[in-house]
Amino acid sequence: MSAAPKFTVPPDKLSRSLLALPVGNSVKLDCSAEGYPRPTVTWYKDGARFLKRKGGSRIYLARWKLELKGLVPTDTGKYTCNVSNAHGWINHTYYVDVHGKIKVLDRL
Repeated sequence: MSAAPKFTVPPDKLSRSLLALPVGNSVKLDCSAEGYPRPTVTWYKDGARFLKRKGGSRIYLARWKLELKGLVPTDTGKYTCNVSNAHGWINHTYYVDVHGKIKVLDRL
């Protein structure tokens, strides 16, 4: 039996599309899905195929998940997963905002 892809990520996780994180943290973007034949996933950042990072450390891809460790400001952007098979496609976009750590100044 054939089936177009559909997300298996819990809806509450997908609804958290805007992620604001401090420099140095990690983020895992989940686009888990099912379908037959088994769908493939392609990741995009700001509309372009996402294959490597500027600054920061490596990209970790685990089937449906994209993990960025040691976030840097250049990781800020719009990350879209496109999940497809012969019967259709779906996509989801996460907005990641990486900001500097807050500094607390002591007043003497």
